[in-house]
Amino acid sequence: MIILACAALTLAALLYVFWLIPEPVRVKSPAEREREYLEDKRTVLYDNLRDLHLEFRMGKLSDHDYQQMKARYQEELALLLHQLESVAESAGLPTEALAKVGRCPRCSKDNPPDNRFCGACGAPLRSPEGTP
Repeated sequence: MIILACAALTLAALLYVFWLIPEPVRVKSPAEREREYLEDKRTVLYDNLRDLHLEFRMGKLSDHDYQQMKARYQEELALLLHQLESVAESAGLPTEALAKVGRCPRCSKDNPPDNRFCGACGAPLRSPEGTP
């Protein structure tokens, strides 16, 4: 009886593992890969700015150092946002496609479309009509 139960369990596990049909991998265009890279970099820069502000408020940075590093991060972020817009325009996407419904404008986290606020940072999200 135990052998029969083990055999049935083994058969069920093997069927579960090998019965799955993998979805074909969609090849992304170079513009899509570049846009994803730039969006990831944007997320890192926003995280760095938030961490920098936190360290300044905790007293780990002087005012001069904070202002200097903040200006550098903001310049880098402005250049990155310009690159992101130019990639979107060259791929034929409107710039509004970058701010899709459910994606937080502050931290770039994807949220369910029925959320009104970001689950990660609490920022207001765009509604389907386009108003915040």
